Amino acid sequence: MTERSTSGPVTTGDAAPHRTHGPAATLLNAPLLALAAFFALGCRLADVVGHRRVTVAGPRVTEEASTPPGLPAHH
Repeated sequence: MTERSTSGPVTTGDAAPHRTHGPAATLLNAPLLALAAFFALGCRLADVVGHRRVTVAGPRVTEEASTPPGLPAHH
């Protein structure tokens, strides 16, 4: 029986990956950059105030931030 890796990148003969420029690249890279910044901030915050507090505060902050848009609008 032979093992085969299926999780590696697929190459199609071109050694250099194709790069996307312009608005499409911005739409892809901006959220990833923000996510990386929040990971760094969360790790630093966990070092300062404690990992348990940050772990508990994460879902609370997410819940509080997502509640107002779900409330009915008053006209």
